Amino acid sequence: MLLYPNAKLNLGLRVTGRRMDGYHTLQTIFYPLPLCDVLEVAPSRDQRDHLYISGRGYVDDPNNLVIKALKSLRNRLGDDMVPPTTIALDKHIPSMAGLGGGSSDGAFTLNLLNEIYNLNLSQDELSKIALSLGADCPFFLLNSAALATGIGEELEPLPNLSLSGCSVLVVRPPIDVSTPKAYAALGFDRGEQREGLPIEVLQLLRDGHFEDASKWLTNDFENVVFEEYPRLRNIKDILIQNGAFFSLMSGSGSAIYGLFEDVKDAEKLISHRDFEDCFRRCLSL
Repeated sequence: MLLYPNAKLNLGLRVTGRRMDGYHTLQTIFYPLPLCDVLEVAPSRDQRDHLYISGRGYVDDPNNLVIKALKSLRNRLGDDMVPPTTIALDKHIPSMAGLGGGSSDGAFTLNLLNEIYNLNLSQDELSKIALSLGADCPFFLLNSAALATGIGEELEPLPNLSLSGCSVLVVRPPIDVSTPKAYAALGFDRGEQREGLPIEVLQLLRDGHFEDASKWLTNDFENVVFEEYPRLRNIKDILIQNGAFFSLMSGSGSAIYGLFEDVKDAEKLISHRDFEDCFRRCLSL
């Protein structure tokens, strides 16, 4: 059985605090991005689990979120309910990009296993398991525009928020940003709290007025990450200077995206000389 795990964009990201257990809290808007991996799941023909990733062959990595999803279900329900399974993954979402590719693969794996093995788990039950995989995994079970708070797991759907008709150009240079290092650079003490978006801006988003809210939508990671990697700031500047009405780094990077009203403006930029060594995709939202 096949599914197509999609990526996400962060339409703004504010880090609002650090809990006593060390986890940071945030406020962000998750938005689905139609850039997809290909995931196939089937019962194994032998008594072993197998994960095959295109271009890499058989992968024996217990930290892969696809494998973690499989083992989490098995730990919860027992070996009899979740038998040995073969999983094939064709990757198209770049890793370490802030696009949530690994989290999406894990969440979609939960959905596929739930279906093919008739586990009859509710969305609430799947969300709890997804959260054990990663803070943004529950979003991919919802997979529509949402305001995320807490550590990213508290989701408020935003059904009126739509970027339909816009095009997005995603540019991911060959730069790997360490998420733990980026959080550390923000300098939060345990127990510290900072302000999130004003209530008025949240209401604009709930009402679907993205353009009016967009001037408030920043990414707290940009200052610290751009300081270490100036090229990322340059990519953002190029997108804005060439027609993007909104541009931001997604997550802790290193993907930068620009939103365009005219797809031709986005398509022209794909061949920009400063992007030649980058992953780049132009997509309709």
